[in-house]
Amino acid sequence: MITKVIALNTGRSEHELRLREDITQACAETYELDFEDSNNLWIEAKTNNVQILSAAGPLQLDNVFFFIRLRKQDAALVALLCHIFKLSGVGFTDESNEYHSDFAEKSFAIPRLAMNGFLVPDTVIVSYKSLKKNIESIEKSFEYPSVVKGRGDRGESVELAHDRTELLDFAERANQKSPALISIQARVENTYDVRALFFGDTYLGSIRRARGADQPLLNNVSKGAAVEVDEMTVEEIDLCKQVMKISYIDFCGIDFIRTEKGLVFIELNRAPQLGGIRGAIPDLSVGEGLISLIRKVDS
Repeated sequence: MITKVIALNTGRSEHELRLREDITQACAETYELDFEDSNNLWIEAKTNNVQILSAAGPLQLDNVFFFIRLRKQDAALVALLCHIFKLSGVGFTDESNEYHSDFAEKSFAIPRLAMNGFLVPDTVIVSYKSLKKNIESIEKSFEYPSVVKGRGDRGESVELAHDRTELLDFAERANQKSPALISIQARVENTYDVRALFFGDTYLGSIRRARGADQPLLNNVSKGAAVEVDEMTVEEIDLCKQVMKISYIDFCGIDFIRTEKGLVFIELNRAPQLGGIRGAIPDLSVGEGLISLIRKVDS
């Protein structure tokens, strides 16, 4: 039963203030009403626990409905918020608010993986504006050094931030290059990671990527990582197939690290690079995976 309405991103112009009055009057006798600004919000994603936070604390989602005014510059964060609302069974206006050009990007995948019980690094996801505005509160959700990620592939927008200055410097550069959500992620210690390639539920192959001695962070092949064929267990393949079911991606590179607790999923890649994996597995066939998927759809 809905008992509360949250109006997200109603503005301060004359017409928006009139809208606030209108909503207030309409809700007065039926629903509690709050007004919220996406510039004050960020997401904290841990395995089995995803929260939307503000400086005042976690946003309570029980029995809530969201009325959303979309601002173009904040569309990516609003879309991620709406995606979390939908996964949580929370109502909101305009289903289109859930979708954005960043929908298949890595920042959307981590909360979805966490909410479905897959192991992920502790992650904070935030817009550039919210980070600048709420840095002191946001820092309570993670520890330095942390891995920071913007939009990009081949490790082009991934760095290690040792303090606030490095974090804000990264955010500034990432925002100038390509405004997008910023992920702040706990580093999972490793000597290698695994890139597994799937087409639907068809496993195509996997490689281990071990970074070079002069590369302190990235296991990307484009950054000089050494590559060898990896042999995944049946259990690992089955787990990745479960990941594929919630990925919203048909042809996907799944990156994970093996830990004592199990596979920790780092990224889902909707446009996986093929050079590294083909170098290790020359006869890898993406086409066979495509045909397998077509037959399932056409059956």
